[in-house]
Amino acid sequence: SLFTCCMWASPSPLLRFSLSSRRAGTPAISRHSTAAYSSSPVTSGLVNLRVEGDIAHVTLGRPKVNALDGAMFAALKSRYEEAETTPGVRGIILSSEFPGVFSGGLDIPTLSSLSRPQLQEFHAAFIDALVKMSLSPLVTIAAINGHAPAGGCVLALTCDYRILSDASNIGLNEVAVGIQMPKGVARLAQSVLSPRYAQHVILTGSIWKPDEAIKYGLVDELAPLDEVIPQSQKVIRKWLDTTHSVAVAGSKLSLREDLAKHLLLEKENSSEFLDAWYGEETQRVLGEFKANLEKKKKAKL
Repeated sequence: SLFTCCMWASPSPLLRFSLSSRRAGTPAISRHSTAAYSSSPVTSGLVNLRVEGDIAHVTLGRPKVNALDGAMFAALKSRYEEAETTPGVRGIILSSEFPGVFSGGLDIPTLSSLSRPQLQEFHAAFIDALVKMSLSPLVTIAAINGHAPAGGCVLALTCDYRILSDASNIGLNEVAVGIQMPKGVARLAQSVLSPRYAQHVILTGSIWKPDEAIKYGLVDELAPLDEVIPQSQKVIRKWLDTTHSVAVAGSKLSLREDLAKHLLLEKENSSEFLDAWYGEETQRVLGEFKANLEKKKKAKL
C-alpha cells in the first residue's frame, strides 16, 4: 500500500460536516433503539453492501485477492457513505468475500502502468477513502477473514476494532519491498499502535503471524476463520447496545481530527508521493516485482 491542510478554527469544519452529514441521512438513535432496517444487497463487483438491522456489512469483492486500485478505493468510500445515510444503521463490519484473503494490497501491475496524472487521481481516491473510513461516525469493525499485507492492513487500521483469523498474517511490509512509507499511512499506524510498536512495525516491514499481531496491537483479538464474522457481530452488537451513537461519532472525531489533517495534507502535497513513486530505486523495485509476477503466471500455464 503506497501512499499531509491548514489549521482549522474551532469548531472544526470537519466536525461540523461529518455530524451534519450524519444527521441529514439518519435520525438520532439512542443505544436502546429497536429500529430495524434491511435492504437488498448493493453489489458493484468491487465492494458490496448488505444491511441487516442496524449493521451494514461492507465486503471487498474484487477477485481474486481484492487488489486495491483507484476504483476499489472509490467504491469503498461510496459504500461507507451509503451505510452512513441508511436509516437506522449504526455500525459497519468490513470483511472479504473471499475467506483466506482480506486484501493482498495495492494492484501494483495496474498502478505501475499509470501516467503521473492518473496516479495523482489514484492517490486522491486513496486518501479520500482513508479519511472517510477513519472518521466514519459509525462503529466500525474489521473482520479480517484472511491475509492482510500492506494495503489490506491499512484498511483494517481505519476501523475501531480488528478481529483477525488465527490462520492469517498481517503487516505493513512497504519498506521490505523498497517502497517508502507514506506520511498519512504512518500517521494512521501511529494513531492505533503505541509509538514504539508503530516504529517497529513500519521500519522492519515485517508480515506478522496472528500472535505477533496481537502483541504489537495490529489487531484486538483472534478467531478461527469461520468464526471471524460471527465474532465481529457479537462484538459490534455489545458495542452498539452499550453506547450512544452521537457520543461515539463526536468522540471519534475528537480522537482522529489530527489524523484527518495529516491525510488531507498528504493529498494536497501529492507531489511528494508521486516523486517517491517515480524515483529510480522504486521504479527498479516495481519492475522486478512485475517481472516476478509474470514468471509465476507463465509457470502456472
